[in-house]
Amino acid sequence: MPYEVSENAGNLGGAAVSSWDWAYFLVVILTLLILVFLLFLIRKVVKKWLAKNRYHNHKVFLVKLPKEKPEDREKGEPSAQELKEDIAKAETIFSSIGGLRAQRGLKASLLGREDHFSFEIVANQKKIAFYVVAPEQMSRYLEQKIHAYYPEASIEEVEDYNIFNRQGYTAGSILRTKRNFVFPIRTYNNTESDLMNSVINVMSKLGSEESMVTQILVRSSKPAWHRKINKVVREVNQGKRVQEALKTNAFSKTATFILDMFKSEERQAQEKEKESTQKLSAMEEEMLKGMEEKNSKAGLDVNIRVIVCAGDKAQATGYLQNMANAFADFNYYEYGNSFKSRYIT
Repeated sequence: MPYEVSENAGNLGGAAVSSWDWAYFLVVILTLLILVFLLFLIRKVVKKWLAKNRYHNHKVFLVKLPKEKPEDREKGEPSAQELKEDIAKAETIFSSIGGLRAQRGLKASLLGREDHFSFEIVANQKKIAFYVVAPEQMSRYLEQKIHAYYPEASIEEVEDYNIFNRQGYTAGSILRTKRNFVFPIRTYNNTESDLMNSVINVMSKLGSEESMVTQILVRSSKPAWHRKINKVVREVNQGKRVQEALKTNAFSKTATFILDMFKSEERQAQEKEKESTQKLSAMEEEMLKGMEEKNSKAGLDVNIRVIVCAGDKAQATGYLQNMANAFADFNYYEYGNSFKSRYIT
């Protein structure tokens, strides 16, 4: 007697195959996610180990400038405009570093970049000195840039300095911006004074057995930051709030697209009309102006670090707090960014 295969049996077989396909798909996706996570973890561990054990070939230069030029003695105190012109020379040096091509490739991605430059203010034994540190292959480039804008400068290659005292207490801090990087900080163009005076003033108060270093570590930034600011400015001008524009990414765009599919055409038209007629406040207009001005400059990735060696913990943390207060002069509260300090003791 021949066996009969029912139609239901065929459907069950199809369902089983379909379930197997889904299970296989989920296993593949899960495996890929695990591999990506492991690669990310390995990369992070390797970078952390290299940060502690790797030595970058670099050169250290001591930079000296005359306190005043002969012609400055007759003029007296410089005007605000003359001060801005002098500071603009330093901006040009930083812009030239920002114009360098950021290191790319597998090696830079896995092991980290090596194209860092450091500008350091050192207070030690009641003296304040200025150092610049450059990768060995780029040291000549930086030396030429400094001489181009400060021809009277004396640039001397020296051995790396040491501010640490075995009997002292050492502490440090890292300065970061509170808001997203698209918001600018206050610059010399937004004030009539030299903002670095507050920093130097803190360092000048140290005792003969105390020392401090303020390090500004920079490297050229990748072009993505320009696109980010352009996107934020464009979307705010189209009617979005700044915080909404900052949150926009591929995931949010996809989610918005899916939600729009379930909205009526009339409701979508009403929302678009509301966005287009939304007027920017004076504060938002000023904020966008600051972003666009920042976006017109060359980009730099920046780390600001402060290390102090003092008699005890209270003195060391006091100096770090004073330095954090000094950098508050760069805060642009109304329309931009401000600094916060994280202490490392």
